[in-house]
Amino acid sequence: MQTELHDYYNQLEVNNQLMPLENIAIGDFGVAKYSEDNRWYRARLITCEGHDQIKIVFVDFGNIEIKLIHQFFPLHKLFTDLPAQAIGCSLSEAFPRSQNEHEVIWSEDTIQIFKDEVIDKVVEIHFVNQEEGTEQ
Repeated sequence: MQTELHDYYNQLEVNNQLMPLENIAIGDFGVAKYSEDNRWYRARLITCEGHDQIKIVFVDFGNIEIKLIHQFFPLHKLFTDLPAQAIGCSLSEAFPRSQNEHEVIWSEDTIQIFKDEVIDKVVEIHFVNQEEGTEQ
């Protein structure tokens, strides 16, 4: 589906047929280009970041970016059947060495080590619990 989506929106862009979403609201789905590879992906509006900027999450990968409103486009029905593929999760029973009673703070070094172990790698995960009030 990802290749088809990218090709579809690339063709619209080449033909000057892309029309930005109008009257957008938090939670709206659309498409945008990811800045790292300049490819089209499904996205969801998280927040408005000022007069003409929005924060979106790419729903199939979990990346977050700030975009200009006119860089967020309607999601065609062809690409709505597949549920979002990114799932927010956390490590079970993993805690930083030092934490105060009000917040958990991981060191930048620890965060980087974790990223090095999982980003762009195939990892096996097991769900052990779902927090109440979260989507599956």
